[in-house]
Amino acid sequence: MAGKKRCAYVPPAPAPASDADADANTEVAQQPERCKSRAVAFAGDCSLCEASFCSQHRYPEHHDCPNREAYLKLGQERFANKLMGEQTVARKIVAV
Repeated sequence: MAGKKRCAYVPPAPAPASDADADANTEVAQQPERCKSRAVAFAGDCSLCEASFCSQHRYPEHHDCPNREAYLKLGQERFANKLMGEQTVARKIVAV
């Protein structure tokens, strides 16, 4: 039996401290921990980055998906093409 998958979400690293306060011990302590939740079996797989996430981080906007911008642009282009294809052209009314 395979082991349980864990969520692949890692929060963004905090901004580095100034040089005067920088210390090797404090930098290690400030590194973010990854999500400890279990990945959702079917709905937790991101189709954009191919990673597995928990129910809280399964959406691309919640786990800072690197392919999200390209996906949004593609969706906008598809929507624009669909609207252009569905345009109706009204017939001119002939006055009698």
